[in-house]
Amino acid sequence: MKVKRHAWPLLLLALSLSFFAHGGYLKSKAIVAQWLLHHSWQKQQEGIDHPPWPWADGHVIAKLEFPSQGKSYYVLSDASGRNLAFGPGHLTGTALPGEQGHIVISGHKDSHFDVLQGVIPGDDILLHSQTGIQRFVVHQIEVADANQQPLRLQEQSMLTLITCYPFEQLFSGGSQRYLVHSY
Repeated sequence: MKVKRHAWPLLLLALSLSFFAHGGYLKSKAIVAQWLLHHSWQKQQEGIDHPPWPWADGHVIAKLEFPSQGKSYYVLSDASGRNLAFGPGHLTGTALPGEQGHIVISGHKDSHFDVLQGVIPGDDILLHSQTGIQRFVVHQIEVADANQQPLRLQEQSMLTLITCYPFEQLFSGGSQRYLVHSY
């Protein structure tokens, strides 16, 4: 089938609009999910086990707060790709929020963890859990190649936040990671 020359701009416009709509859908999903996670967190604070939505794979385990940016996000119990679409996720095998040890939380650069672009050394990060609030101070920010420099867990109590890098990259994937280390 041959497409007429005047149809190409319309096809390109339709394709562009579909990409734009998809991006808006992902951002909207992330915003609505945080509202549902907030509701679930509130119920947990009252001692009620309440999943964020009926088909949820995980549950809310913490609230991550960035006072200098005026933003906060609810953290899910697992950092699977499916969960990261809804909020930051705790990396299995690391200390849980509220415990002593190295806590690692990851999130998507184009939704919840776009906040990391504005974080600078000296900023506070608050991690609310069932056991209380842990205060961390940003100590170091680095970009690392996940294939060349695997994350080394530390013995000391600290929080590492991880997202993909660079932030302005239009496509997903790649091996560069943006790490925010806080003590």
